[in-house]
Amino acid sequence: MSERSITDRVRVLGKEVGLEGLSAHDCRHYWARRVGVLRLQEAGGWSSLATTRRCAEDSEIANEGMA
Repeated sequence: MSERSITDRVRVLGKEVGLEGLSAHDCRHYWARRVGVLRLQEAGGWSSLATTRRCAEDSEIANEGMA
């Protein structure tokens, strides 16, 4: 599947469950908030914990107001 196809599919599925405008990027941030810093660091391939924390903090902002 292309990135565009995935994005379109996530948007359709989100709409079906009442999440208008949901994107694959939103899903990535949602996951990042829940897995813990060390697992996120491993999955992201980052050697720096500072980079990992920055990603986790960005996900909190991106998901503000999401249930």
